Amino acid sequence: MSFLPTSQQDQTPTTQGVLRGGPLVAGIEVSVMLSESHTLNAQATKQALESGTQVSDHIIIDPWTVAIVFEVSNAGDGPMVARDVFETFKEMLEKRELFELITEHFVYDNMALISLTPLHAAPFKGRLQCTATLQRINQVKLQVVGREAKKLGGSAQKTGAAETNAGTQVAGPPTPKQSALKKQKNHLANM
Repeated sequence: MSFLPTSQQDQTPTTQGVLRGGPLVAGIEVSVMLSESHTLNAQATKQALESGTQVSDHIIIDPWTVAIVFEVSNAGDGPMVARDVFETFKEMLEKRELFELITEHFVYDNMALISLTPLHAAPFKGRLQCTATLQRINQVKLQVVGREAKKLGGSAQKTGAAETNAGTQVAGPPTPKQSALKKQKNHLANM
């Protein structure tokens, strides 16, 4: 199992050390790979009718998630291996990079590390049991198509017009009707 930043996907797998089933996570050798758990979920929408019956008319597919459980130990690999692995995963989470995840059963694209839970359990000093959770990021590219306001017709021309600064507006003198209403209001207030 391994995963690579998308910027490195074009390079050959052998130069990156990507091996199916090998003890690599993010190109980093780990002591042992314990498990990988794949979660593929969907949700059916529910709408209540006047009779109280619920109707489902859509199925929403949730993003795929994969949880990888592995251990890394300083024993035999050097005195700071566990700390270095922890720091590397922390940087990956902070950078929010997208990866291609290669597992025993499937290759996922556009995966991001969304959770890392390193557990240090006594009595083993320098050993971490880590759970890394990755989620597929569904990206959408929007295409903006615009037309100049002067080429639009009718009311669409106002909608498509660029914003303008109208400046400050000052109230003009009251109309005769407004003056009469003000006099009536004052007269009622003085009663």
